[in-house]
Amino acid sequence: MQRYDIAILGNDPAARLFVELARSRYEHVFWSEDGLGAEGGQNSNRFHLLDEQTVAVEQAGTVHRIRADVLVLAPGVSHRRPLWMPLHPRMRFGIEQPDIPASVRRVAIVGCGQSGRAMLSRLPAFVKQVAWLDARRLADAERHVLLQSAVCSEIHDRTSVIAAEVSDENVTLLLEDTRAVSADMVFVCCGTRGATASLGLEKAGLRADDAGKLWCNEDLQTWTSGIYALGGVIGYPCESLSAEEQASRILRSLAEQFETLALAN
Repeated sequence: MQRYDIAILGNDPAARLFVELARSRYEHVFWSEDGLGAEGGQNSNRFHLLDEQTVAVEQAGTVHRIRADVLVLAPGVSHRRPLWMPLHPRMRFGIEQPDIPASVRRVAIVGCGQSGRAMLSRLPAFVKQVAWLDARRLADAERHVLLQSAVCSEIHDRTSVIAAEVSDENVTLLLEDTRAVSADMVFVCCGTRGATASLGLEKAGLRADDAGKLWCNEDLQTWTSGIYALGGVIGYPCESLSAEEQASRILRSLAEQFETLALAN
C-alpha cells in the first residue's frame, strides 16, 4: 500500500490550485486526477474512503489502496435543477462560465444568494437590465445590495417560478403570483449539491448535510481530524471562501499539524 503525506480526492476547480501549492511544500502528495503509475492521468479515477486515512482508488478496472496522513476531499458539486427549467441555450446555471451573446440586453437571475450576486461581476457591459427573482423574502440589506447595481431593473421576492416559456427570441418566466418576467437569457442560481453520496463518508466518521456538503471549522477541517474539505463541498460556516483562501487555510493548518507531529517524534 502506497503512503502519502496528503491525498487530494476529486476534481473540484479549487483542487488544481491546492495541488500545486501542496506539492511545492510536501514531497509525497497524491491527487486522484493523476492516478497511480503508468495508467494514471485518465481523469476517470473513482475513489471511496475505507477509514480516516485509507482510500480505495479504482483505476482501469483495478482497485488500489492508498494511505495518507491527511485527506482533502474535493469531489465537486452538481447543479440543483428546478423542475420548471427546460434545456435551452437561453437557460443557464449560474455557476457555469457565462458565454453571453452580444445581442443580450436583459437577463433574469433566479436566486439572490451568493452565487446569484456573483453573476453581476461576470455580466458583460452590454447587459443593461437585470431582473432578480427569489422565493425568499429578502432582507432590507439584501435588497439594498441589489438595488445599488446600475443594471438592476426589478426585484421579485416571496414568489416562485412555476414555468418557463422559451422561444428563439426570449424567455418568459411565469410566477406563482400570476406575474410574468421576460428576459433575453435566464441564469438559475438555486444552489449546488455536494457530490458526496458515493464517498463512503460514514467509514471515516463523517456525514454530509442535506445539501451533500461537509461542515468544517475555520481551518476547513471536518469533524474527523485530518480530513479537510475543499471547493464547493465546503458547508457551513465557510462556504463563501475563495479558492485561494481555502488553500491558504488548509496549508496553514497542515503546517501546524506536521510541525506538531515532528516534535512528537
